[in-house]
Amino acid sequence: MSTDPIPHFDVDAFISDVEERPAIWDLKSDLYSDRGKKTEAWEELCLKFIPNFSEKNVAEKNKAASQLQRKWKSLRDCFKREHSKQMSVKSGSASSSRKPYIYYQQLSFLKNLADTRRDPSPLPNEVHDATERKRPKKNKTNNEDIQAETDILVRTTLIPYYATIYFGLSTDSASICFGISIGFASTFYGISIKF
Repeated sequence: MSTDPIPHFDVDAFISDVEERPAIWDLKSDLYSDRGKKTEAWEELCLKFIPNFSEKNVAEKNKAASQLQRKWKSLRDCFKREHSKQMSVKSGSASSSRKPYIYYQQLSFLKNLADTRRDPSPLPNEVHDATERKRPKKNKTNNEDIQAETDILVRTTLIPYYATIYFGLSTDSASICFGISIGFASTFYGISIKF
């Protein structure tokens, strides 16, 4: 007995039903940015394509919905790869003997979105609860940005300070003295400041 919650899956019907739900795929639609509408669209698809979906418990629903979403992501990604291959063929050049992706024509509604950098269908974590709030994303900072900010801070605050300590020295000379101090600090404390 198969553990696949989606036996006898009709890909053609699935693609048609996804096309009817722009909340899932259309970046330009207002529905796409409405998480509730997106969840509702996935629930509709789950009810249609997953046998006994409404009778499953929450964990089973999430597992089955996740599998259905992976099927969509796979179809969409294969379309994007094929579209990219077709766009890279120079116009007027002879066509290759390879067959195009089997669902390319059916997924042609994605052509307008194929060139965007943003992922066309981020999938909600849970299909069953449209009211659940998504955790805010952590603010990720690039280490190079932190390093650059540190360097600017050092140059604008500490070097003039060193110039007053070593009064009589020019800012350039104070900068050299400061560089020696920083070199010692980086070796002793393991910090790195570039200037």
